[in-house]
Amino acid sequence: MNPFPAYLHNQLVDKLKNHRVVVWYDAAREFEAFVAALDRNDDGELPNVTLGTTETRLANFQGSYFALRLQVEPLVTMNRPQPLLIYLPGERRDPKGSVLMELDTSVRL
Repeated sequence: MNPFPAYLHNQLVDKLKNHRVVVWYDAAREFEAFVAALDRNDDGELPNVTLGTTETRLANFQGSYFALRLQVEPLVTMNRPQPLLIYLPGERRDPKGSVLMELDTSVRL
């Protein structure tokens, strides 16, 4: 594997292990190809993707923060949620009024 994608994999795995939920804002859309290339198993509304030996759900922003929040809400309301990567291509974090504020204050990539 190329060193940079390997580095991204490792960063994501570490953050998912430590925080369980990672919100990834990609304002310049620089990592769309990386996210699109993740090994995935589309077995439901949110696909499972594999990062090294870690499996996580992947939620992609599709233009509506409220739809995204509704989609991930059942996964994040547990005491110890399953790993979840929320990817927002073309979006910047709004520190004052984000619908994802409770999720994106703990860890961002």
